[in-house]
Amino acid sequence: MFKTFKELFSCVLFREEYLQEKNYEKKAEEHLSKGQFEDAIYCLKEHLNILNRSPRPSAMALAKTYKSLGIAYRKSNKYYLALKSLRRALRIYRKSWGEKHIIVPRLYNEIGLVYYQLGNYEKALEKYEKALEIGLEFTDEHNQFILEINCNMGILFNSQGRSKLALYYFEKILKDYLLTCDKNDPKLAILCNNIGVSNANEGNFEEAAKYYQQALEINRINYGNMHPNVAANLNNLAEVYTKKNENDKAEILLLEALKIDLACYGPYHPKILGNYNNMGVFYKNQKKYHHALKFYKKALQLKMKTSKEVNMDITGTLGWFSIISHEKGDLVQVRNILIWILDLRKEKNKLFKEKNEQSVENIKQRIKNTDYDLSRNQVSFLTEYSNSSISVI
Repeated sequence: MFKTFKELFSCVLFREEYLQEKNYEKKAEEHLSKGQFEDAIYCLKEHLNILNRSPRPSAMALAKTYKSLGIAYRKSNKYYLALKSLRRALRIYRKSWGEKHIIVPRLYNEIGLVYYQLGNYEKALEKYEKALEIGLEFTDEHNQFILEINCNMGILFNSQGRSKLALYYFEKILKDYLLTCDKNDPKLAILCNNIGVSNANEGNFEEAAKYYQQALEINRINYGNMHPNVAANLNNLAEVYTKKNENDKAEILLLEALKIDLACYGPYHPKILGNYNNMGVFYKNQKKYHHALKFYKKALQLKMKTSKEVNMDITGTLGWFSIISHEKGDLVQVRNILIWILDLRKEKNKLFKEKNEQSVENIKQRIKNTDYDLSRNQVSFLTEYSNSSISVI
């Protein structure tokens, strides 16, 4: 029995908050499993608020929530917030249960992944090695978590250009995967793709093509033909064929990848911009300027529609327009594009000195003059110059 109304009210309030806490926790798990990271972050933060209002919050519940929040932040590319949450989780685990808790190596691995995304490879490697050291105290080297850490280290070594070392890790993992995984396991596709990247970096294009093809087949079995993973495999395979001068095969794969990405992401996604630029580069390198201009034009139109800072974003694409137009002999188009670039550069820098303002106008007048001879080097220079160097032209 409750002695006072205050005791009764406190008990009812505690019960209500407990139910809310469990509800937010359950919803967060559902959102994470569906890839709805912003919704998961909201639920986890509400969950934390309820925990912190408790007179004696559970250390395990706090640590678990900070860990989940850190993972959600990482997957939504909020890396500094991810680091903050994961470090708090790590501090709680280490303070309450010591360094040798089974969750601690997983937290080190997660922190390593964040450092990798931030480009701090030295810190990432340090955390992976720590995760590996502690993890091996709980299990053997064939455990899935240990294989995951080895795979992360291989990816890191690839990014550092240490492809031979990456291959050593990947091939060691492959032996275990072939023994323990189904031949069409999605994890095997990821591993085959990574082995393909390492071989391509080493110039072993035949081996790279073999592993990219294997990854492609596994992803098609698991996800069907219209999936971003399939498009990524096609792009990788196309790059290898380009290196082998098998451009007809590469072209078919690049166009197929573009079709898939358009279906998956829609026409205004940044991924599509990358596809258009890749197609432009592909055709430019083959001197198929008509096709190159077509894709650079698409890239330019997409940038104009989606970029918040158009002036800072489109001059590179315009530069390719001018260079390709010059190689085609279309000097009228070259002159028009160069004037456009100059205007964009001038508008971008609001602090132009009067001397530089006059220099821009002088260059524009010279370009407009049909007797002014535009060499390819001049075109390249004018499309790449910095604001500080404009007065020397």
